[in-house]
Amino acid sequence: MDRGIITIATGKKKYIDMAISLGISISLHSPNTKTAIVTDSDNKILKKLFNYIIRPPEDKNSGFLLKTSLYELTPFKNTIFIDSDCLVVSDLNNIFNELKNKKFAVYGRNVDSGFWFTDIAKLLKKIKASSLPGFNSGFIYFAKNNSTKKIFKEAQNAFYKQDYYEIQQFKGSCPDEPCIAIGMAKAGIKAYPDKLGQKFSYTPVGLAGKMYVDAIRGHAHWTVKNVGEVSPAIVHFVSRINYQEYVSERIRLRMYYSGGLKKILMPLVSSIVYRAVYLRRFVGELYHTYIIKDKDK
Repeated sequence: MDRGIITIATGKKKYIDMAISLGISISLHSPNTKTAIVTDSDNKILKKLFNYIIRPPEDKNSGFLLKTSLYELTPFKNTIFIDSDCLVVSDLNNIFNELKNKKFAVYGRNVDSGFWFTDIAKLLKKIKASSLPGFNSGFIYFAKNNSTKKIFKEAQNAFYKQDYYEIQQFKGSCPDEPCIAIGMAKAGIKAYPDKLGQKFSYTPVGLAGKMYVDAIRGHAHWTVKNVGEVSPAIVHFVSRINYQEYVSERIRLRMYYSGGLKKILMPLVSSIVYRAVYLRRFVGELYHTYIIKDKDK
């Protein structure tokens, strides 16, 4: 296939549920785009939403390691990887069209000092590079070619050489981002300016005001401190920060997909769901803070 979307959802049910919501949002706003999912689940809804169900290799059971294996896993010539905790709000073919002349694309900044999972200056000396791309791997675009194949091969090698590169663990594993960054740096490929990512995929952090997302009608916009207004095609949620918006949109998507509601009823449903999720979160925070006193754990 010429172009398509791939995501990863293995292990716990919550990751499968996230992928279902992502799949529904793609089917709504980019229905002509082929999709693939790397999963160990036999969930029937996944089989309806994704064109390709790909089983993870037995020797690569870590989600982070699977990201470094995307080149060999994707069935597409041109691939956009999207994290399962994302929602799509517009046609993804627009992104493919804008990146059609690129070999590999992530959005962020290029750094030569400081700390990002490891001491950057020390790492650059080891890999003999002048800068390292710092980025969020919730969005990765790549075309199948020898250069990209080498990037992912270097990323896998870095994953297994975590101690040599002194990469700090994240969630009990070597994180994929510095590994992919090493592959990119060795290939001389830099991250594209984050400003370009604001219309493709963006994580709602550093908010200045309210966040507006409607995953059914297809729009998302908010203001970020020192950046301005962003309106991406893909919203990459951070569960603790955007919990209320993310959960309420996922509930709405599942209700809409089930066929029990029409778009005309969605404004009312949105209001009810949003407030219900807010109440649940508020009560939960009170419980953790004042009853069991483990909010910071």
